[in-house]
Amino acid sequence: MDLDQDRELFKLQVAAQHYESKLQMAYNMYIAAAVGVMFFALTAVVSNQMPLLVAMGMFAGCFVTIVLVVAILYVRDYHKNIKKLDEHLKNLERGQPAPSLAELTKD
Repeated sequence: MDLDQDRELFKLQVAAQHYESKLQMAYNMYIAAAVGVMFFALTAVVSNQMPLLVAMGMFAGCFVTIVLVVAILYVRDYHKNIKKLDEHLKNLERGQPAPSLAELTKD
């Protein structure tokens, strides 16, 4: 493997790490939102501002929404990008260069 192929593989590896870090960031952001809603609901229950069942329903609705958003938007986008990287890897095996990092990581 010559230096050019190493550089092309490195670009694909950086892009894959970028996609994975975006997915991890989405998980962390939405988990933080769910924890915030949970603390809000528990505080409202403890201060007798809302019944426990309403708070549990609010948290459950928020959690289901978060799971759906992460699953639909971010996981689907991640798999689509990984499939693109697979195509770029096949093109690299045929001797074609990979796109630039700016093209690979643009949103």
